[in-house]
Amino acid sequence: MPRHITEYVLYQWRYSIGYVLVGLLVATLLVAAVLFVPGGISSEEMASTVRSNGLSFTEFDPQAVIDLPYALLQYGSFALLGITTLSIKLPSLILGLLSLVGIILLLRHWFHTNVAVISALIVITTSQFIFTSQDGTPTIMYIFLPTWLLLLALSVSRHGEKRRGIWEILLVAVLALSLYTPLSVYIIVALVSATILHPHLRYIVGRLPRRRLLVAGVVGLVLLAPLAAAIGLEPKVGRTLLGIPEAWPDLGENIIVLFEAHLGFLMPNAEDAAQPVYTLPALLLMLLGGLHLFTTRHTARSYTITSWLLLLTPIVILNPSKTAITFVPVMLLIAAGLDELLYRWYSLFPRNPYARIAGLLPVTLLVAGMALSGAERYFYTYRYSPPVASEYTNDLKLLSNELRSEEGTPPDTLLVAAPELAFYRAVADRNDSVAVIASDQPVPDDGTFIVTRAAFYERDIDQKVPSKIITNGKSSESDRLYLYNSNQE
Repeated sequence: MPRHITEYVLYQWRYSIGYVLVGLLVATLLVAAVLFVPGGISSEEMASTVRSNGLSFTEFDPQAVIDLPYALLQYGSFALLGITTLSIKLPSLILGLLSLVGIILLLRHWFHTNVAVISALIVITTSQFIFTSQDGTPTIMYIFLPTWLLLLALSVSRHGEKRRGIWEILLVAVLALSLYTPLSVYIIVALVSATILHPHLRYIVGRLPRRRLLVAGVVGLVLLAPLAAAIGLEPKVGRTLLGIPEAWPDLGENIIVLFEAHLGFLMPNAEDAAQPVYTLPALLLMLLGGLHLFTTRHTARSYTITSWLLLLTPIVILNPSKTAITFVPVMLLIAAGLDELLYRWYSLFPRNPYARIAGLLPVTLLVAGMALSGAERYFYTYRYSPPVASEYTNDLKLLSNELRSEEGTPPDTLLVAAPELAFYRAVADRNDSVAVIASDQPVPDDGTFIVTRAAFYERDIDQKVPSKIITNGKSSESDRLYLYNSNQE
């Protein structure tokens, strides 16, 4: 019979159990986010759908290389599942779960295991992570790519000579693919800057075998060939990837937007996303993490995070809608702050077990409160905040429920307004049950046709009376689709 706490199986497996619980929590949150909150799709997701579905493998479009890795994933999702709410969001769900794995591994590399588990729980329950992981746009790449870039770089530096080869190739491959995502070049510059400035990192790079570096470089050049061709044909692509706006923005206004997004705790949600991005306890942990970086400024971790934040700050001021790109360094700041908090407390009572255990109570309350409030802010905001909830529509799901799927039956005709035409044509391209026409075209003489709300208010359907009106309680404009029978007067 075990006589000491360390002999209990539950204690020995405590961290593994913690990781499993964190994974199950994230999976539950993401499934709930897709099915229920917000449950629909936004105009940005529709634009991403049109763009991904329109990828051509016979004609080269320079603009198509922007966010190409994500677009290819979404294209594959459409090829397998058609265009549905799930297939639109599926690439982000997969990348979000892979990001979770990378976050846990990364935190374990740089922090104690207890700090890694607690920090992962705090970070993955933030409204930004939950939203980005279910959002069917390339925004998830701002979390996935930096996480795995940093993790692979650490793997190259820590594995032995015989096992480094595969990590070097993977690192260069991810570096090359990340350049297809706007602003990601600055993440690479930050990592390279930290490597140049820190003597130990310079030493590691200097000892890498030249032959393996050559192989990795060839892999990177092959992956970058489409991007180089696109920039050569259309230099505007390069400016987009660098985040250079076409017109110089009002920097003062951008700073105010960022201030409200990060510190507007008493302000209502006036934008189409949950604000503020982080809770007040998270911001306090970030400040404590900054103190921790200052006191350990000689470490590679401090060099990397500091160069990252310094380089990204002006970029985010120019592009205030891209705050997700700072997620990974902010995550590391939160973990550093938590590490500093635990270290300070335990250093006060190095030998008193009762005081050390007593310190777990406030930390537990802090972590539980941050995790619950983060998830709660997401679900309440995207369900009940009018400016946010109104950005999402369930029309695609409602349409799918009404389409006839019997084999051999003619497709239903869908009349849509001009702004909806591109998206619903993409839907029809993957669904034989529907044919899409613009609202200014004549309606079919026979069969059933469906009219979207926008198209219904654009024209009069020859004085016909709809046989059915499809409504949705999640929208203030609840009449979403009108069904007509052509032979009905």
